[in-house]
Amino acid sequence: MEAAGGGGGGAPGRARPGQPQTQPQPQPQTQPKGRELFRSQRKESEGSVDCPNLEFEYGDADGHGAELAELYSYTEEPELSLNRRCFEEDFHTQVPDRRWLELDRAQQKAFVMHLLDGLEVVSRDKRLRVARAILYLAQGVFGDCDNEGDVLHWSRHNSFLLYQLGTFSAFLELLNMEIE
Repeated sequence: MEAAGGGGGGAPGRARPGQPQTQPQPQPQTQPKGRELFRSQRKESEGSVDCPNLEFEYGDADGHGAELAELYSYTEEPELSLNRRCFEEDFHTQVPDRRWLELDRAQQKAFVMHLLDGLEVVSRDKRLRVARAILYLAQGVFGDCDNEGDVLHWSRHNSFLLYQLGTFSAFLELLNMEIE
């Protein structure tokens, strides 16, 4: 006969003679979340023999000049000319009979600061012309250069100069103003 309380018999975890012992059911495990899942997968794959460390050499990459040429398509040529014209009109009124390449760093800084002041004028057309002049500087003042190497040099030089003088922040402010 069975003990009182019938059917379940005895304390949990104890088997009654002649009855199979039931195994406790495992608690469902919580799934790892986002980063934890990726970390565990990464740890598993790091030790894997199936995935050896390979060093790639990207042989299909072009030089800087070719990459820049690809950036500007033939349909943008009128824009390049317009940027140049905007720069030269302003530059030659401020610095007559000189070329950008002939200026020392202090003179270049002074002209860039003049351009940055021009971004704050009320007239939208004037701001756009100044923005185009700044873009021409970032494009390497190609009208003053003799070869592609010079254009790349001046593009880099001017880009660093523009960044150091806060042009990036000024353009962000200008974009926010245009959005509103």
